[in-house]
Amino acid sequence: MNWRMQEDITKYLFTDPQLTLEGQKKWFEKIKNDNSQIRWTIYVDDIPVGSMFLDDINYTHKRCEMGWFIADKKVKSLELAMTLQQNMYDYVFNILKFNRVCGYIMDTNKKVLLLDIYCGFEEEGILKDYIYKDEIYHDAYVVGLTKEIWQEKKKKFDYKRINIQ
Repeated sequence: MNWRMQEDITKYLFTDPQLTLEGQKKWFEKIKNDNSQIRWTIYVDDIPVGSMFLDDINYTHKRCEMGWFIADKKVKSLELAMTLQQNMYDYVFNILKFNRVCGYIMDTNKKVLLLDIYCGFEEEGILKDYIYKDEIYHDAYVVGLTKEIWQEKKKKFDYKRINIQ
């Protein structure tokens, strides 16, 4: 909950919730049996540092959305970001056996857009005035990747394999 409310994280997310411990408990109970999403805590040296997730999971069409954030500034790095991103692709395509993964990035988050594209995502379009935040409309970039394209792109990367469970 505290991570989710950090200004340096929230400013790039589509919502600005006012979270409470009671609300978080209710949310956690709700998602425990919700098969349209999977959430993980990211650990570095056995210390929780962030979260990654798959949302809008569609088992019929074999697709989902993905996202993640690192809340602990001491461990934030390009290497960690790339490791998470590319291992999530492997999880989606090899463990879930899905065909497609996508994401949405607010127009103010250009660094993540560039990172996503470098790691394998392809920019597929822009949703104009998609998010209303801080009394301003923001565009959202749509990025996506298919299993077939990832199988080809991943050959050029030498990334550390991690166990996502």
